[in-house]
Amino acid sequence: MKFARTCIAIAAMAPMFALGAIGPGQYDVGGIQQICLVSGGTWYGTTFSGWGGAWQQVTVGTKLHTHIYGNYAAGAGNDSIAVKGAVGSWTEWRDDLSFQTVINPVKLTKVKTACDPPALAAQGGKSNPLK
Repeated sequence: MKFARTCIAIAAMAPMFALGAIGPGQYDVGGIQQICLVSGGTWYGTTFSGWGGAWQQVTVGTKLHTHIYGNYAAGAGNDSIAVKGAVGSWTEWRDDLSFQTVINPVKLTKVKTACDPPALAAQGGKSNPLK
């Protein structure tokens, strides 16, 4: 019975492994910043303080997509990363539209399974994760 449950669990996860989908762990985002995807569906910046949000995986047809979205600068800055496999499109903007940018494509590379804690301060005095 235990063997059968293990086989079912592996079979359920097979599409994720086959597609190279991302899951919980710490990721380098395009060599710019690093984030931690927490298994409960939240994420935080390990290299930029006050940056985080939610993430989810959805199946579109036969492909697994990951959506990462959140805020920085006390909610005045916004991020959205749409990922297919391990490559995505990163959009970032301020509510007042004083800053807007898109990085496409951006590669997410898993750095480690156990994440660093959230960043305490922005690197080099940066005002947003991409600048």
